[in-house]
Amino acid sequence: MSLKVIREQVLKFISQSSPSVIAIKGEWGVGKTFGWEALLLEAKKGNMISGKRYSYASLFGISSLDKLKYTIFENSIQQDSIGHEPNLESLRTNTFGMLEILGRGSWSKLKDMPFIKSAAPAIEAFSFMSITDALICIDDLERRGKGLDLKDVLGLVSLLKEKKKCKVVLLLNAGTDETSDYEKYKEKVIDVELEFSPTPEESAQIVYNSSKKFHDELSKFTISLGVKNIRVLTKIERYIELAINLFEDVEPELISHLLHTTALFSWAYYCSSHDADIPTLDFIETDGSKAYMDSKNLTDQEKLWKNLLLNYGFNDFDELDKMISKLVRSGYVDRDAFLSVILESNDKLIANKKNNSYHRAWDTFHDSFGDNQQLVVNQLYDSFLQSMPHLHPSDLDVLVQALRALDENDKASSLINYYIEARKANVELFNPVNYNFVRNINDAEILEKFKVVYSDEKPKKTIEDVLIRISGKNGWGNEDEEVLSEATEDDYYNYFKNINGPHLTAHVSTCLKFGGFSNGSEKMESIASKARNALIRIASESKLNEIRMKKFGL
Repeated sequence: MSLKVIREQVLKFISQSSPSVIAIKGEWGVGKTFGWEALLLEAKKGNMISGKRYSYASLFGISSLDKLKYTIFENSIQQDSIGHEPNLESLRTNTFGMLEILGRGSWSKLKDMPFIKSAAPAIEAFSFMSITDALICIDDLERRGKGLDLKDVLGLVSLLKEKKKCKVVLLLNAGTDETSDYEKYKEKVIDVELEFSPTPEESAQIVYNSSKKFHDELSKFTISLGVKNIRVLTKIERYIELAINLFEDVEPELISHLLHTTALFSWAYYCSSHDADIPTLDFIETDGSKAYMDSKNLTDQEKLWKNLLLNYGFNDFDELDKMISKLVRSGYVDRDAFLSVILESNDKLIANKKNNSYHRAWDTFHDSFGDNQQLVVNQLYDSFLQSMPHLHPSDLDVLVQALRALDENDKASSLINYYIEARKANVELFNPVNYNFVRNINDAEILEKFKVVYSDEKPKKTIEDVLIRISGKNGWGNEDEEVLSEATEDDYYNYFKNINGPHLTAHVSTCLKFGGFSNGSEKMESIASKARNALIRIASESKLNEIRMKKFGL
């Protein structure tokens, strides 16, 4: 049903004076509550509301009919307060209004009761009697507490209409087991039933009203994905607002990248659990990000996901995508890390604009079914060599695997060697613990050669480096243990002899501590043993040093 028809019917319902019940059904998250509240405000501005008061009651967690009755009373507000949350003042007004309706005798009923124990239950008991000629919205029918049957809720709705002269709107999710009673009893209660099912275009218009610069472009992406869920559309906008202020003075393509990717990742993260045709974010981050991958290794479902991603124009997962994925998963921005990636991506984009041959080579790969393998291989190979200063290990892995798939193993190996030679100055680029910084590196030759480079080129840590970092702490890493265990007794002797200052005691104690664990490894015992022997040598050199060693138990 179009939003135009829904608008007409809802405004007609709100403005008519006769008691009636309207039900608005729709899929999870399509914006039933959002739409109802927007139309209610429109009706208020147009002075179209016929009821004296308005009350909104969510059934979420409500497990008794009495509690629902009191919630309707408690949330009741005057027409001119629509758009504002009920508060203590509105509750006070409602309570005194109730007592006026019930008459002076009600005062004596409350007066004789101990206030703390009896006043609140009494108010709950009498409150519903004051509800009349009101507009009432009852939401979240499928989320009611276990003690509240839907047929009892519908019975109360019928009472509100027939005896209390109220107009009631029901908001509920369609197609759930929780609403089976609704289908059974609706003929006796519901006067009008509307199917709230906006199109992706209508949903985008509801959330993205062009009040922000990025709304129009973002709408194109969400419409392309077919996103109708208002909650997801709202989350997409929120994530973009959290990050977009970091994209100042960058190439416009990067802002488009933020919009394009945030829409995709949010849709996948929040909607894939409700629709098996939507790729999961886990898939996008791994197999789904490899555009060249052989689809025969995918399941039928994954092939569908893959084609969807390609159709959307997503065929790679880079560092900026990783930061956006973290934002979607966590709901917050790591500003320093995000900004660092943005600046690096911007530099890379500017460089690629100056020399865009590498991306054009991939266009040749994707945009043709011609028999041009040698052209594709040569273009990819040559353009990668030209762009190496701006490319990451993950880019190398993608191209190497593509070359191997085309039986170009020699070119793949030479490309790895050229990359290592060109980027060797940045030794941390080859650090094994960084291999997953964008996605897994899968090529065995890259992994092996990177390990060798990092092992040969990484700055060697010393005893001092390790002890400065771990002294006074209860933990250390495998690399710390490796450095200390590889040091000789002479290394420890020279280090202890040359250290001066307050760190001496802490560093000696830290080394000896490695020998105090019942389940300590051979390396740990070796560290303590070599340090102890070095200290005994130092103690033997003078009476003063012998005395100094007593505090260490030597």
